[in-house]
Amino acid sequence: MLGNMAACFSKLGRRDEGVSMRRKIYAAYADALGFCHENTFRAAHGLALDLINRDALANRPLTEAKTFLRETLPRAVQELGPHDTTTLKFQWVYAYALGNDQDATVDDLLEAEAKYAEIEKVFARRFGRDHQESVALRREFAGLKEKLASRRLGAQLDSMQQRVRLGETNI
Repeated sequence: MLGNMAACFSKLGRRDEGVSMRRKIYAAYADALGFCHENTFRAAHGLALDLINRDALANRPLTEAKTFLRETLPRAVQELGPHDTTTLKFQWVYAYALGNDQDATVDDLLEAEAKYAEIEKVFARRFGRDHQESVALRREFAGLKEKLASRRLGAQLDSMQQRVRLGETNI
């Protein structure tokens, strides 16, 4: 019920209140069941999504979401296993945060690319290539690949411009 209220706050544009409620939900599950229970991980997943949505829509870096996911994801992998559905969704959210952060470095994009590739294989095997989750994942993955290619091209052009300014003739 509280999760639905948090979702409503977020959809109404009251994202800080939604995040605050998600934090309370996560803390309540952690207190009652421990940090390594599947329901606590689901609550953490909801919190991570709301952190991303709040910051992305406010045009802010996704630092808090990435930090939270870096702390939580290893526990999910250890407790639930790397191919558990909840763990895979965590990895997907983490890849999304890495690839869509306005401050993303090329290393962040490469890490996101590796995560997407890993998740895509498991989703295709488990759900099939035509499952809506697999299709959505591939769409995001394709967008990330375009962003990475654009970033690489931009770096090459910057390098060429620098060499022209320095008077190098072999470009």
